[in-house]
Amino acid sequence: MNEILKLLNEFFRLLERYEIWAYVILGVIAFFFIQRLMNAMDAMKLATFKLEKDVATRRFQANVAGLVILFLVGGFIFTSVTFIAPAVPWDGSLSTPTIDLLVTPTTTMAPTEDVVLFPGETTPTPVFGSDGCVAGVFEWTYPLEGDGISGVIEPRGTVNFATLGFYKYEYAPAGSDDWQTISAGNQLIEDQLLGGAWNTETVTPGLYQLRLIATDNQNNYLPPCTINVQINP
Repeated sequence: MNEILKLLNEFFRLLERYEIWAYVILGVIAFFFIQRLMNAMDAMKLATFKLEKDVATRRFQANVAGLVILFLVGGFIFTSVTFIAPAVPWDGSLSTPTIDLLVTPTTTMAPTEDVVLFPGETTPTPVFGSDGCVAGVFEWTYPLEGDGISGVIEPRGTVNFATLGFYKYEYAPAGSDDWQTISAGNQLIEDQLLGGAWNTETVTPGLYQLRLIATDNQNNYLPPCTINVQINP
């Protein structure tokens, strides 16, 4: 399954890379089809014999079919790049199959008043740090800030508040907002596996960010819990 996801990933990334050129090529081919279509229409109007009309009609139908195929190919490329490619994990790892968690806010959102981590208790809601992590409630336990990692790892963490909706974890190169989802879940965990392994060999070694994202059961986002790690060759 991982190999299939990797192949899909490579295919969709190739489409993303050459999307504009694909549209240009399709447009050029469509121009020729339209030109031939117009010629076929003129031939149909000028034809005086049935055989001539039949030939012109077949040419007309063939060019219409060609334009339809070009339109379908262009639609497939657009749909793949816009909707399907973001749903394929960057490194081919498996996400929780029953949860669609791939739409991520690009900016850090402050917790809303509806997010209560300890409902029914007198303990006040903990104050989130600048990185969004809360000890014993919402944090990474492996790797930790500044750790060096390599190969296939199985990240661990704690997501332990009663109003949990779902969580997921992602990575991005340091200083980048190009976040890629690795795995996700919707069960409370305490220093346990976050769900899916991450093959760090699929990315270029260097400094990366890892972040946990979670929502409550009303779909309100908590501030992400973000750490920095060094991926070694």
